[in-house]
Amino acid sequence: MKNNAINRKVIALLKEVSDDNQVWITQRSHIKVVGNYGGQERTFMLSSSPTNRRYLHAVRSRLKRFLQSLDIQQEFEYPFF
Repeated sequence: MKNNAINRKVIALLKEVSDDNQVWITQRSHIKVVGNYGGQERTFMLSSSPTNRRYLHAVRSRLKRFLQSLDIQQEFEYPFF
């Protein structure tokens, strides 16, 4: 899976999980996804130009930790993608 496709899937999942199904995406050196989760504004960082061949594994691991840290009552199926 290409890195852009991975980033799009992560953004779609974060949008689905957010309180109002809305996220804000900004990019300077990294892609920053900001949304409201459990009443708090939280930020998830994606790499804009990943050079690591293990990008999928790294993003999946960081996303799992991020979702576990949220104060929401929703079940997730692993792997996400």
